[in-house]
Amino acid sequence: AEALESGRFAVEEGTLGDTAPEGLQYAGLPAWLDEGAAKAIEKALRDRLPDKLAVQVYKDLLIGERSEPGETREEFARRLDESGGGKAAEKVRGQIEKKKAALSVLDEEVEGRRHEKWLAVGQAVLRVTGLLGRRRRSSGVSTVLTKDRLEDKAEARLDAARADLASLERELADILDVGPQRLEEETLTPARSGVKVLRRDLVWVY
Repeated sequence: AEALESGRFAVEEGTLGDTAPEGLQYAGLPAWLDEGAAKAIEKALRDRLPDKLAVQVYKDLLIGERSEPGETREEFARRLDESGGGKAAEKVRGQIEKKKAALSVLDEEVEGRRHEKWLAVGQAVLRVTGLLGRRRRSSGVSTVLTKDRLEDKAEARLDAARADLASLERELADILDVGPQRLEEETLTPARSGVKVLRRDLVWVY
């Protein structure tokens, strides 16, 4: 593991060869590079690379999206603003459209219940006054009360749906109001299981 902490240098793959240059020969292998070294090196890489590969990003706390590595807070905020809120806003817009459709149905239901109630009231009045035959003191009252309760329930559902729509519209407005102040800095590191050693080479440098 300590060997992996030595200084780094750039290697151009095109300059590598599988034989020593003329007049030179390969040096001996380090003492620690024995048969079990490959697995030990891989383990050390898995343990140490996550910290070496850590990146600083910004996270939008409201919608959960993160910036690209190297993207500034202002650039990220501008990108979110230009995207129209991204997937989060798209989801809320879909919910708003569904709620508006439901509101239209509930509106019609309330109007229908109101019409039924007043029709029942009119019929009850006609019965009580005897205009529809023999006078009846309480005929139709229970029907009117039932229609009134049904209208109240329909209106309550309509009011609840309007409140839900208003809440969704406020949520959408908050999503679209992108500003650097709601972006939080975050450090991301790859999981140990996400580090894959694809290749191992031993290179002599002269």
